[in-house]
Amino acid sequence: MLRPVEEAHLQQVERELLEEKAHALGRIGRRLLELSQTLAELWERWTAGDPTVVEAYVRIRREFRTYLWYWHVQREAAGFRVHPSPDTWLFMPPPLMSDGGDERRIASHESRAADGP
Repeated sequence: MLRPVEEAHLQQVERELLEEKAHALGRIGRRLLELSQTLAELWERWTAGDPTVVEAYVRIRREFRTYLWYWHVQREAAGFRVHPSPDTWLFMPPPLMSDGGDERRIASHESRAADGP
């Protein structure tokens, strides 16, 4: 059994740990939202026919997916076991390229954009 002073100290440490987990989750969530907004803008440009966004989109989407994983891990660390679907609060960026051969889609899109409207 802990003495009252030890119990108070333990509760203080636990509170500080919980606060840090909450702050980390907030930082991750804000970064995830920023990345999602940037990807939404790039996606809009891509669908409007701008092939110059491909490199940025792929790079930022990779970072987005990493931060989405961080978000899930940090929620688990904070004690959340059920996660809301991210697509309810984020733009979930579809891939432009994948192992499935979407490179043809990009090349086709780029050639259409080069041909003009």
